[in-house]
Amino acid sequence: MLEILVTKFGIPENIYCDRHTILINPKDGKLTNFGHMCKDLGINIITANTPQAKGKVEKWNNTI
Repeated sequence: MLEILVTKFGIPENIYCDRHTILINPKDGKLTNFGHMCKDLGINIITANTPQAKGKVEKWNNTI
C-alpha cells in the first residue's frame, strides 16, 4: 500500500498509525525493517496513544 501511495502521490512526511507491530516491535520498542525503511525515506512515524486517536486511524483506514 505504501508503494502505491508513494508512486501516486510521493513520499509522505508522516505516517499516523495505531502502534501496529509492522512499524514498531512491541517487545523492545525498536523499529522493524519496515519502520527502518520509513525512517530511511524520511517518513516520520506518529503513533496513536489514546483510544480516541486510535479511532481516527481506523476511520481513515476505512476510507482507503
